[in-house]
Amino acid sequence: MTKWTLGCIALVLAGLSGMGCNSESNGGAFSASTAAGATSGSSVVAPVGPFTRGQASAQNVPDPTTVGPRMEPISPRRGAQTDQATIAVVISAVDPDGIASVSIDGKAATSRGNDQFEAQVSLKVGLNVIGFESEDSLGNVSRGYLSVTCGTLVTTQQTVREGAVAAFTPAGLERICDVAEPELQKLDLYDLVKAENPLVKSTGLRLSATKLSYDPLQVELEGAPAGMRARVLLDRVTLECDAEFIGFGLTSVIITADRAVAVADAQVDQGLFTGTALVSKQALGLEMGALTITFQNFDATTTSGFFSALLSPFRGSIERTVADKLETILLDLITTELNASLAGLDSDITIGIDNPLTQTRHEMDLRFEVHQASGSAASGLVLSAGLKASAKNPTPGTPDTFVALGTAPARPLVAGPEPFAIQINSDALNAFLHAAWQTGGVKAKMEGRNPIAGATIALNARMLYPFVPVVRDLAPDPDTPLTVEIDLGAAPLVRFGNTPGVPYELAFGEAEVRILIDYMDGQPPLHLVSLRMAAVAAVNLSVTADKLTITNMVAPVARVDVTQEPAVDIREQEIEDFIQAILPQILDGYKSQL
Repeated sequence: MTKWTLGCIALVLAGLSGMGCNSESNGGAFSASTAAGATSGSSVVAPVGPFTRGQASAQNVPDPTTVGPRMEPISPRRGAQTDQATIAVVISAVDPDGIASVSIDGKAATSRGNDQFEAQVSLKVGLNVIGFESEDSLGNVSRGYLSVTCGTLVTTQQTVREGAVAAFTPAGLERICDVAEPELQKLDLYDLVKAENPLVKSTGLRLSATKLSYDPLQVELEGAPAGMRARVLLDRVTLECDAEFIGFGLTSVIITADRAVAVADAQVDQGLFTGTALVSKQALGLEMGALTITFQNFDATTTSGFFSALLSPFRGSIERTVADKLETILLDLITTELNASLAGLDSDITIGIDNPLTQTRHEMDLRFEVHQASGSAASGLVLSAGLKASAKNPTPGTPDTFVALGTAPARPLVAGPEPFAIQINSDALNAFLHAAWQTGGVKAKMEGRNPIAGATIALNARMLYPFVPVVRDLAPDPDTPLTVEIDLGAAPLVRFGNTPGVPYELAFGEAEVRILIDYMDGQPPLHLVSLRMAAVAAVNLSVTADKLTITNMVAPVARVDVTQEPAVDIREQEIEDFIQAILPQILDGYKSQL
């Protein structure tokens, strides 16, 4: 499951990075390249600067009388969350030639004075992209959008119930044992046993362990009606002890068993229902109340017939006492090692996300809380768990809530042929994506001067020439690199089965993109444009042989809203045309296996 979710984050970064680096353009005269920078074979060559700084020609500077009103959303904030079915949307519209009309979500807006206009908008559950439009007195029109997510608001301190269903076939449980056994075999049980000395202290006998030998521990797990059964096997057990018979002196006692079989049944933590846990021992998110040991061919002997006679009445109590000591020791060991082999079940596990585009590391805590368990020896174990995800060091100002869209009933999982299977509902995945977003883990910065290893598309001015003619003026050398900075004004949102034929959708309501022209001349890059972009990516995912395969990723752009153009005026249609043309090529490069 970790691979699944991290794969989605990688996809977010990849898809948005591609979108961002393709949203700019402007025109001018074409000149021959003075430096490397296009593709060389299948990889991009780093450019060599400096590059010539251009200037927009007069014909590319728009007449102010042809520019539409300047619009800005006032309320709600971009990327807002709400649990209300309707919301008041307030827009600011300013134009020196006066405002003739403003519409919001296709409806005429009411003036509130101070250049602000309002309309009530009905919301659907999920991502809502709300468009607004304004016309000045000369007939010039401007358009923009904001996004609002609607649903049940859940805090990051809450557990998303029924967030995941995990199935472990007998082969999957065996794989967990394969992880736990080597760690158990590193431990010397004798050190733990002698810490319990004297093993027996009763009237007439005092028994202390001096040596313990046994074959390597074996661990077996299988499904059971209430959850899981765990067995630990110790073969050829020999325990040597010093024995003191009161009034008769010291001797050596050899305790042997062909096999010791320790069995523990695990079930859902009863504290979830009673408010108080019965035990403190848990493994794979399940409660282990007790572990019982039975011996095959248990015997206790001495080398002396006299002491053997004295030992005879104590044999039963010795067997019970040794079993009690080993039960306590092995219960501690098995729960510790099983939890370590599958961390995060009823305990926090820290997940680190390395963002190669910003050279930063971001961390979050995940916890799966097991709520239901069932299984059998033949089919394995099925766990139904809730998920809680929280960011470590969340970005200041980011909301501590995310939108839950409603939990669909989990489909039953059947055993095999793979060792493991998992289903995560959309609310649990959105909790994860929200935590990742809070950490800043989905930010991106792509620099054409420093191509990413293996890149096949050069991030340079040439990309923009066909769509935004003024870029030919501002960057006459087509190999002039671009810098693209991407942030999300709101967490991505996942939906399953929302669109017929599309199993998974990733919605980006507030992708913030900032594009700069980097002349590599020691001066600050030229800020070309900042924009907001909304898109919904449809993707097919399949899991085979422990690999996640991503195919058919398509992200039609819903809206583009230019928010800053400090260098020169750019038409939004030019940017939108460019994105629509280049995005399929970029997304095609991000099909992958994880």
